[in-house]
Amino acid sequence: MKFCFLVANHDGYRITPQNWPTLKEHWKNAFKDSTYLRVDGKPLIIFFDPSNLVVNFGSAPALKTVLDNFRDEVKAMGLPGAVIAGCPSTSANGISGAVAAGFDALSGYNYHSSGFSSEISTPIANMINAESSVIWPRFINSGAYYIPVATLNWDVRPWSTTPLTEKYYTGFSKSSVENSVKTIKKWILDNPATATKEKLGILYAWNEYGEGGWLTPSDILKDSLLQGLKTGLK
Repeated sequence: MKFCFLVANHDGYRITPQNWPTLKEHWKNAFKDSTYLRVDGKPLIIFFDPSNLVVNFGSAPALKTVLDNFRDEVKAMGLPGAVIAGCPSTSANGISGAVAAGFDALSGYNYHSSGFSSEISTPIANMINAESSVIWPRFINSGAYYIPVATLNWDVRPWSTTPLTEKYYTGFSKSSVENSVKTIKKWILDNPATATKEKLGILYAWNEYGEGGWLTPSDILKDSLLQGLKTGLK
């Protein structure tokens, strides 16, 4: 079991030139841990929304200098550097902008809207297919690694203030999780030049009962979702 940081750089928790010096020391300290996830032997750190960082640091070239200096500091620790990933928008400008700002890997947070139809509810297979056929291919030939993200589910009705208008997916189950995992595995194997050599993928599932994407046991589904994950990995 290994871990890495996905830094939530959004409103209320923005990374700025003022807090960067303190934060990077925490990250560098974690990089020393033998269980920290590495790509090409380098610790991997992922930042949500690179465009916010570009704004806060003034420009893409300015941010690139900051990230390059950070890699140099990690090298000074005796490590071979760091792989710095960003989660940009899936537009061409978002992707190219992240690469220009110095991110050498790209990923995402979730792509929940990718498979929505005009109806309020949509079969979850729509999203699984849309991610692999529409979203992930946008990152091919970007000049950076891509770590694809499979959004396991999306259903915010538990905390929505307008539950009759919020779109959601149906069919979240052991079989849908298995399908998501198998789809991300196949895409990685089909795109070795874009994927990391470690064949990394990300599942959007972090106890998000309020957003419908989770893997932890529940009263209704028990541990079936985890079983779907295991079956998908075989």
